[in-house]
Amino acid sequence: MARDKNISETESKRITDPQNSSRRRAVKTIASGVGALAAYHVMPVNWSKPIIEQVFLPAHAAVSGITLSDPCAVDLVSGNQESSIDVIRVSGFVTPPVGGLEVTIVATPNGGSGGPVTVTTTTASDGTYSAEVNMVGGPGIIGVGATTTVAGVGGAAHCSVGIPPADHPSANRPQQPAPCTAPAGCYAQTNIQGDTYFDWPGGLGPETVQRYQGSCAVPVIPQTAVGNPVALAVARDRDELIASLPSGTFVGQAQTTNPALSGGCNFYAVIIP
Repeated sequence: MARDKNISETESKRITDPQNSSRRRAVKTIASGVGALAAYHVMPVNWSKPIIEQVFLPAHAAVSGITLSDPCAVDLVSGNQESSIDVIRVSGFVTPPVGGLEVTIVATPNGGSGGPVTVTTTTASDGTYSAEVNMVGGPGIIGVGATTTVAGVGGAAHCSVGIPPADHPSANRPQQPAPCTAPAGCYAQTNIQGDTYFDWPGGLGPETVQRYQGSCAVPVIPQTAVGNPVALAVARDRDELIASLPSGTFVGQAQTTNPALSGGCNFYAVIIP
């Protein structure tokens, strides 16, 4: 009992000792001061109502509720199974109509030696899209399948088109330019001698003609000849004409006439050895 009494008295003195009390208050003050100082440095000097300047949404959230119509539509623009390049057009739409959405079209050929071709476009203000795709790798392409996706819109649209044989009535054969023609008649031409005229007998030539001043030759009224007779030929371009004439033939530049020849064809002066 004496020992317990001594412990109680010692504890009582420690608690009531003014020096111990001062030490405890000092510790609490220091702890409070450190916490207050840290809080001071992280708190704003002036409080104000927070303002949200910008909110970023995931891509799919920006166009949520948009639906891509499936299937898409695809048409053959040109080509057949014997063509080296077949051209198709893929189109479709989204609902409700939204413009400016990026559309990716992947067209995969069936047959031939080429692989998938990817093109991108955007939706118009009415929600529609359309793009042409050049399918290389022919001949031998018998069909094309297309898959369309729209950025931020779930799902995909699918469509396909068959490529007909070259001899099929529906085949779109590559269009060849019409052959040049030069109807018989009087043609005016501007050259270093001024405005001159010549009579053309028709056909592609080469034909030797005489140029005249004032008008074409008229049997009743003699016309003044200009220079020596010259050989003319008709072609769409100079290289084409050179290839069709004997080796060593000189071919001049295209000559503009009135009336002009159709289909981009022109008269050319030629000198055949």
